[in-house]
Amino acid sequence: MESSKVTSKTSSLKALLLRAWRERWSDLHWGIHIKTILPRGVSGDVYNLADCILQQALVGPAPNQLVLSYLKHSLSSQLVSYASVLQRIAKYDGFQKPYCINCLLEFIETIQSGITCRGKPEEGILASAILSLVHWLLQCYQHELSAEGDLSNMLTKPASILNNMLNCGFLTSMLYLAKHDDKELYNDVVKKCHDIEELLSKQAAPPPGPSIQEALIKLCDLELGATSLTTVGNRDADVSEPLTYCVQALLAVQVRRKISAETSELANQLKLLQRLKEALPNVLCQVPGNSFELILSVAAVEGHLKYFVSKLVKFNEASKSGSGSRSLLFDVTFIMLCYVVQQYGSQEVFDDDNDSEDKSFFQRWVEGCMIEKNKPKCPDALCQQADPSVVDALLSQLNAAQPDLATIGVGWDVICLNVPAAMKEVAVAWEQGALSATDVKRILDNMKQTMCCLPICASNWLCSYMQVLQQDALLKPMNMVQQLLTPLSNEDTLQENFKERSVLMIQVIRKMQHDMHLATSFKVKSTTSHSIISKEPMSEELSEVWNGVQEKGWLTNQDTHSLENLFVTAGPNWFVYNLVKEADEIASKLLLLEEGPLMLKGPPPDAPQVPPLRGPLLHSLKILFNSFSLITEHTPYISQQTHFVFRVLEMLVMCGRDQTKPILQGMPNTLVPSLVRALPHMFSTDLVLRLYDLSSAAGRKATASDLCLLRNLELKPSI
Repeated sequence: MESSKVTSKTSSLKALLLRAWRERWSDLHWGIHIKTILPRGVSGDVYNLADCILQQALVGPAPNQLVLSYLKHSLSSQLVSYASVLQRIAKYDGFQKPYCINCLLEFIETIQSGITCRGKPEEGILASAILSLVHWLLQCYQHELSAEGDLSNMLTKPASILNNMLNCGFLTSMLYLAKHDDKELYNDVVKKCHDIEELLSKQAAPPPGPSIQEALIKLCDLELGATSLTTVGNRDADVSEPLTYCVQALLAVQVRRKISAETSELANQLKLLQRLKEALPNVLCQVPGNSFELILSVAAVEGHLKYFVSKLVKFNEASKSGSGSRSLLFDVTFIMLCYVVQQYGSQEVFDDDNDSEDKSFFQRWVEGCMIEKNKPKCPDALCQQADPSVVDALLSQLNAAQPDLATIGVGWDVICLNVPAAMKEVAVAWEQGALSATDVKRILDNMKQTMCCLPICASNWLCSYMQVLQQDALLKPMNMVQQLLTPLSNEDTLQENFKERSVLMIQVIRKMQHDMHLATSFKVKSTTSHSIISKEPMSEELSEVWNGVQEKGWLTNQDTHSLENLFVTAGPNWFVYNLVKEADEIASKLLLLEEGPLMLKGPPPDAPQVPPLRGPLLHSLKILFNSFSLITEHTPYISQQTHFVFRVLEMLVMCGRDQTKPILQGMPNTLVPSLVRALPHMFSTDLVLRLYDLSSAAGRKATASDLCLLRNLELKPSI
C-alpha cells in the first residue's frame, strides 16, 4: 500500500478521533463511524490506529478515559491487534505523568487475560510485543522504586501484572519465543531485572504490594520446563481424564459405525459412568466388550494400566466373601482382570517387587494357575491347593437341582482354588463311565448359572489337562469346554447382568483355547477361527495379508492372527525372508526402524551434534509425515489414528528432546495445526515449543502460529 494513502487514512482517523471527543461519542458510536474510514477487511494496524488513539488519550497530564474506551472497543472488535496495542504502550515514556501510567497499567490488567493473535500479520510480532511490554513494566517499577513519595499503587500494579503473565503458559511461552527472536531486547530485560534487584537490596524495608522477586528470577531463567512452561509427560491432569478419553473414543467409534443409530444407548452409558460409585457392580457389568477394550487401550496409552488394574484388584479383594452385590462384584472384577492379563500379559499389569505376603488373591491365582501364552501350567499342580471337604461340598451343590454355593461356607477365592480338583473328579468319572454325558452337562450348566468366574477356572484346568493327554483322549475334555461356552437357554432370567458377564467370560475362555491350540497345533487339527490350515500357499497368503495392510494403513486383529500363524507354521527364517521381499518398496522405512530408536535415545554427552538426515532415512520420514498429514487433515472425525499421530510426536519430544530437530524438520506445516484443532486439550505450550527449531525464523513463525491457535481454542467459549 502506498505511503501517501496510508498518511491520508491516518490523518482521517485523527480527525475522526477529535470529532468523537468533541461530540462525546460512545464507544459503540465510535465503532460505527470508524468503519466508514477503514476499508472492509483491512486492519487498523496498517494505519497506526492504536498509536493515534493512545496519542490523543495521553496528550495531557491526565488520561482521557473516553478516548481510551475507543481503544478497548477497537480491540474487542478486532479493528486493532493486541500486538500493536502492546507495542504502542511499551513506547510510552511519560513516567513523569503518574495518572497516565496508572491508567495504562489498569488498561493492561483488563486486557491481559485475553491477549492473543487473531490473524497471520501479527503472529510474527506478538512475542516481541509481549517482551517489550515486560521491559516497560520493569521500567515502571524501577522508576517508582527510585522516586520518593507514596509507592504503594505504582509498585503494586507492575509486580502483579508481571506475576500474572509468568503464571500464564501462553504468555510465558511467547516470552520464551521472543528470547530467541529478539536477543538484544531480552538482554535488556535481564539487565533491567538485575538493576531492580540491586535497588531492592538497598531498600531498608521491602516495598509494599506483591513481591517481584520471583518474577525477576523467572525472567532471567526463561527455559523450557521452568516457570509455568509445563513439562511434557508431567502435566497436572485430572485423574478422570483417562475415563473422559474413553468416553470420547467410544462416542467417536460407535457413532461412526452406526451413523443412523439412536444415541440413547450412548447417553445411557454416560449416565452409568456418572453413577459409578453408587452402583459399581452394575456399572461394570453394563460396560460392553468393545467399550471395555477402549477403556483398556486408553489406560495403556496414558500409562495408567497398572493403576486401573490395581483398582479392580482392590474391588476383587474386598468382595471375596459375601453374597448378593459382593459376589457379583467379585465375579465382574475377576472376569475383567482375566481379560486384561490375557491382552497385556501378567508382567505388564502387576508389580514384580510385591512380596508374596502382599500379593492379592488374583495375582497369586494368575501366577500359580492361569494359562498364559507360552506359560503352560501343570494340571496336577493346579489341584494341590484344593481342600477335599470343599471339593465334596462343591460337587454336591453343582449336582443339586437348585445349587447354592454360598452354603459351602467359604469365600469365592477358596471356591476358585477348588474348582480344578472338582473338574478333575468330573472328567475322570466321565472317562471311566461313572457319569453320563447328561450328568456332566447338568454339573457344568449349574456352574455356569452360578458365577461366571467358575467356568473360567474350570476351563483353565481343562485346557491344561488337554495339553498332557493323548490325541484320542481329547474329545471329552474338549466337549466340556464347549459346554461351558454354550449359552444357557434361560440366561435372561438368571442373575442381574448375567448376559453381559457371560459375553466377556466366553472371550476369556476362547483365548485360553487359542493359547492351548498354539501349544498343541502339531497334535490335533483345530477347527477354531485361529486355525493355521489354508488352501493357499503360504507365500500367497502372506502377500494377501500384506497387501491388505498396505491398503488400509494398519493391522487388523485378523491380520495379526494370520501373520502370527504363518510365523508359527513356517518358522522365523521363512517369515522374515518373505516379509522383507514384500517390503522391498518401503525398505527405507525399515532403515528408519533400525536407526530411529538410536536417534531418539540421543548420543552420549561427549558425542558430536547429530548430523542432518539425508538419503533413504530422510525420504522415509517424508513419507511417514505425509501419511500423518493424510490422517489428521482428511479424516472428518477424531479417530484412534489421530491419537496415534499425536502420541508419536509426543514420544519423539519426550525421548529425543533437542535431538529430534533433524527428525521433525521435514514435518509438513499443516500437521501440527491440524492436530491442535483436533486435540487441543492434549497439547501443552511446552510441547508446541519443542516441536520446532527455534533457531530458525521459519521455526519461530510456525511456533507462534500454533501457540496462538492453541490459545484461541482455549479462549473459545464452550458450547
